[in-house]
Amino acid sequence: RFHTQFNCDSEKNTSSDDYLESERVFSGVNFKVDSQNFKGGNLTFVFGGGEVDFRNAKLAEGINRLKIECVFGGVKIRVPENWDVTIESSGVFGGFSDERNRVPYESIDRTKKLIIKIESVFGGGELTN
Repeated sequence: RFHTQFNCDSEKNTSSDDYLESERVFSGVNFKVDSQNFKGGNLTFVFGGGEVDFRNAKLAEGINRLKIECVFGGVKIRVPENWDVTIESSGVFGGFSDERNRVPYESIDRTKKLIIKIESVFGGGELTN
């Protein structure tokens, strides 16, 4: 597992692990995930934020879950165009937007799915490809 906790500086991290775990308070972090069997994780940003780049990663078979909490913070997530991604978003004075370019239905791999559950309070983020 790749885990960082309560760091107070901005970082870049590369992970080939299958789970992503991070809690950031008053700081930011940028992850480049290279896992070839990504299964999910938990990210928390409080008065901070970050970016997560999955463009070199592959999802594990089945349903994979990434839970994100943003309080006075935000996150930008980049995924490959052929990923099947569902967003479950709730927020108070915040939100999460899907800014991906649309691709043909046939090019999306339906055997693997990423569900992003994001909860935001005065924060949020966006999903791009």
